[in-house]
Amino acid sequence: MLLYLPPYPMLGKPLKFAAAALTALTLASCAQVAEIERADVKQLLLLDVGNVPQNTVDPVWYAAVSAGLMLWPDNQQTVQEPQDIVLSPEQIREIPFAANYFRLENQVQILAILAFPNRIGDDPSSVRLQWATQYNDAAETDAVGRLLSLELLFAQPSASHFAGDNSALLCYGKAAQGLLDAASCPQQGQWAYDMTLQIDATDQTAQALSYDTRESATVSYQVVSTTAQLTMPNGESVRAWHVREQANDGRFSNDFYLDPRNGKSLKAKQWLGSMLGYLESEQVVLWATPATAAAPPLPNLQQVNTSVGPVQVLPGARMAALYDALNQASSSANYFSPLLRVHSCELEQQLQARKAGMLVRLRLLQQSYRADGNQQGLQAAEALEQQFNSWPLKATYLHGFSAAKSRFDLALNPKLPQSEQANCPVSLAFGQPQPAQSVGLVEQGSDSAWVIRANGEIRNLNLANEDARKQHSSLLQQPNSIVFYGIDEADLPPGFKDLNQQMSLFLQHWDFAHGE
Repeated sequence: MLLYLPPYPMLGKPLKFAAAALTALTLASCAQVAEIERADVKQLLLLDVGNVPQNTVDPVWYAAVSAGLMLWPDNQQTVQEPQDIVLSPEQIREIPFAANYFRLENQVQILAILAFPNRIGDDPSSVRLQWATQYNDAAETDAVGRLLSLELLFAQPSASHFAGDNSALLCYGKAAQGLLDAASCPQQGQWAYDMTLQIDATDQTAQALSYDTRESATVSYQVVSTTAQLTMPNGESVRAWHVREQANDGRFSNDFYLDPRNGKSLKAKQWLGSMLGYLESEQVVLWATPATAAAPPLPNLQQVNTSVGPVQVLPGARMAALYDALNQASSSANYFSPLLRVHSCELEQQLQARKAGMLVRLRLLQQSYRADGNQQGLQAAEALEQQFNSWPLKATYLHGFSAAKSRFDLALNPKLPQSEQANCPVSLAFGQPQPAQSVGLVEQGSDSAWVIRANGEIRNLNLANEDARKQHSSLLQQPNSIVFYGIDEADLPPGFKDLNQQMSLFLQHWDFAHGE
């Protein structure tokens, strides 16, 4: 399942899917389709939990998702190619899960099941809904249908995160319910998505690479109709608020249909950027608003400090539990998970010790240049020391977090570190999306650059000539990345050849929460 991806300078152009490829939110393979005999929905929901992979967090849920997604209409028992999933009202009434149809542009319509609804604070309309497919591809939406994230396991791009401002659309969701006047909602807003793409090996690269890019636009909002008539998949006829979000440059137009009874999304069509095109979604089985009933107090809870105040979880809890607790404690859903960081005093002490060692090494480098009479090298080393001292660094255990994937794979749901200092508990912080930042000897035209991505990955790029710089220009502008320019290796004396690499390791701990 591969995408054609042009060379780096052409990354801004739309990607094309291979003819037989399925992309995000994919259902069973053609072979599996042929094997499924006619059965009603209740029979399909009976799976052998013992066949579930051992590393799955919740085997019962895994079985339910896998079964619930293999819901094929009558004409799909022997088809050779995937076709749209279209359920009858009778079949829909038998589904015990909240469910949505999803369709990416030029792809088949599939059915996704609501895996985990997270309530955000006390506002019933503030939620993060995680929808899952049979292959654990996951889409995360809010109440009004905005796609907050899309994470794919078997397709490309591999992830997409909303990096804009969704307050206007949420406001119209409340206006649809009569909770406020639509005239008070913002007329303009910011739309943006940060995407992680997978670049397959080419003649220029020996291995597959991943790449981050961003698309953004200023958008305007319009209430097209307050009485739009819809016929839902279950046969129900409903009236909806039709809210349009349109890019001011005319690049795209998004449509959201909101239920005036509860403000929830009935149907939506939204632009995800040139890499994916439009995503269509439609409510199949209504989801219930998650409750906020407080859990009974438990002894010996571990406290984690966050930007919204202290959050308590059970000792030995994993990241997903902390993520849920954070949602319940906060009234804001504007978390950008690729920049989630987890800190502790113990780890910070280790980083400070390493930092002191690097400062000693930079001063030794200055002495070496001074002894050789290399004034240019001395100035570069002094500039690096000054830069290094100014970097906003904070030691972190984690470089981003996928709440969706963590539900299905324990390897992606690590345990929280335990702090041995009672007065300094573990802390969590989210950075805000931001453009690439260049540090180091930026103005000196280095022959190489070290790109440190939001996920902690470090890549060294050769910039020895103008062609190489053009080829890597997109990689040097990845959002949420730090680009480090050091002293050219040829100009480093013996014993210091790995200096740039060692300095780039520190930049894995860039504090995005305070380092803009």
